[in-house]
Amino acid sequence: MVEMCPMSSALADVLPVLRTPEHARADGETYHAEVPATRVAATPWVAFCSAGRLLSRVEVANSGVSSAALYERAVANLQSQSHSWAVEQASGGLLGLFKKPAVLSCTGAYAAECILDADFLKKATDKLAPKSFGGGVAFFVPGRGQLRAVALETRDGEPSPYLGAELEAAQQQWAAAGADAVCPAQLGSAFVVGNVFSVGDLFAGEERPYVPPIENVRAMLLREGDLEHVTNGQTAPRRAFVEDLHLFIGVRDDNGSETPLDADALSALGLSLEASLDNMVGQIGELPVIDMGSVSGQPVVGFRGKGAIDQLASSSSLARLHARLGDPFVVHVYSQVRVAATTSAAPRTAEMLYELIELCDPRQPNVILTRGTPDYRLYIVQGANVSGVHTIG
Repeated sequence: MVEMCPMSSALADVLPVLRTPEHARADGETYHAEVPATRVAATPWVAFCSAGRLLSRVEVANSGVSSAALYERAVANLQSQSHSWAVEQASGGLLGLFKKPAVLSCTGAYAAECILDADFLKKATDKLAPKSFGGGVAFFVPGRGQLRAVALETRDGEPSPYLGAELEAAQQQWAAAGADAVCPAQLGSAFVVGNVFSVGDLFAGEERPYVPPIENVRAMLLREGDLEHVTNGQTAPRRAFVEDLHLFIGVRDDNGSETPLDADALSALGLSLEASLDNMVGQIGELPVIDMGSVSGQPVVGFRGKGAIDQLASSSSLARLHARLGDPFVVHVYSQVRVAATTSAAPRTAEMLYELIELCDPRQPNVILTRGTPDYRLYIVQGANVSGVHTIG
């Protein structure tokens, strides 16, 4: 067990400590953050340890260090430690020669936390399934102190004879882990940009709704066309904002990925869409207005960064655009993280839209639009409110 850290400004030696969400929520004094992985109930949270003690919420708040910077520093310190994979099982070969690794293990005080080190996971994949493009290995971290990896198939493409034994061992370790439990699920490589691992099937317990730290919950805008690609996007409670935009309560990753919360998760947090949404909309953080260039001789300004689209729901952010562009103006949502606005004097044509797209992301010149996509829409803003939608094409 790791003790609570007293007030301290020296966070240079910080290291990550994985815990189950249940243990994290029960410990209200310790600071916890979500990890960049599949967002489900079984995904562990991370606390931070300095000088052998867990950092408190108060200490982290007083340090002035952001959650993202704290996590980055902790993982960097983890990577600087000496961790290595040991071969536990090997298979194949001829007369006992040229066998290939089939099961690997890493042990040590912070071995479980190595699941946060993408480079370390890649080393296991390179040893166990070098031709799998990252999808041929299962990782297990049921409790602190050990991380195990097993190839899902033999080199001949047959199911691994070791996977069943690893699942059974993980179940036993999970049952005995107590406060050092980490994750009761089979883990794998991440296929979402910014995530470090994915969470697969449970080997213990039952499926439960994902409930995030309350500090991470916010109002968010999502486009209708994106909902089928977003977890809970088509089932979570929502409020219509304007035509193809909807307001949700949810969580947005540092990498921009969104997770609207379903009704069970909102209930577990003591929230409801109608009772909580207006207050959360009022708390949408403001991004700076940036100059983006011009189209048809008209100035273009906008927002870039996580949650840029949410600025459309913030009357104060729209008022800042209004101060630059006059009344009315039009807004193009290139993506969740890129929004461009220009005056109503700019012609609302496909050519103008192409210009806006290239201003939003100059790496994507000459974009070809498809009729009916959200990219054909310009949102019309009157004063500090979105008053309508103009569809091009």
